[in-house]
Amino acid sequence: MRLFRWLLLLVVMLLAASAVAAVGLVAVEGETDVAGGTPMRVAPWPRCSNKALRYSIAYPRGWHRDRNCAFFDPKPFTVPANSDFYGVSLEVQVAQDSWANVVRGLTDKRYARTISRRQVRVNGRRAALLEVEATGAGLYERGYRLYAYVVDDRGRPPVIVQATRRPGTAWGSRKAVADRAVRSLRV
Repeated sequence: MRLFRWLLLLVVMLLAASAVAAVGLVAVEGETDVAGGTPMRVAPWPRCSNKALRYSIAYPRGWHRDRNCAFFDPKPFTVPANSDFYGVSLEVQVAQDSWANVVRGLTDKRYARTISRRQVRVNGRRAALLEVEATGAGLYERGYRLYAYVVDDRGRPPVIVQATRRPGTAWGSRKAVADRAVRSLRV
């Protein structure tokens, strides 16, 4: 009988812990978040839409963005014309290839060391969550990190939502921002 009570208590504790974790993971645009075990209202983020590429995404209040809703950062920035601009805290792009080829390209051993790779779902869509570090042989300098969601858009080119980190800098809240932003993605 004592064993049964302990097992029941353990199951109840695990269920409670998973419920608290789940609420914290889905807090987007005014839903609730959990801090210190108490649900609290999360301020909604503004939404940015790129009608030409057919997506919209929410980003942190007070952050700066470009006019195409592709780059977001807490500090002001300028995107040079006709450039391969990168390096802000949060980036969104629509790939020019299939989902499988984009995932394969981002994890290509010639250009990146794969730190982690998981299959996830984003708003009901298949996605890969990748963390990679550049080798320096491609576009990005050696040690440059990407934390990227590659979201399948069901027959159209995938949408990539990524946090980036230059060598020698910390992630800070960039991964958490990407996690919350991707949940707001509408395609």
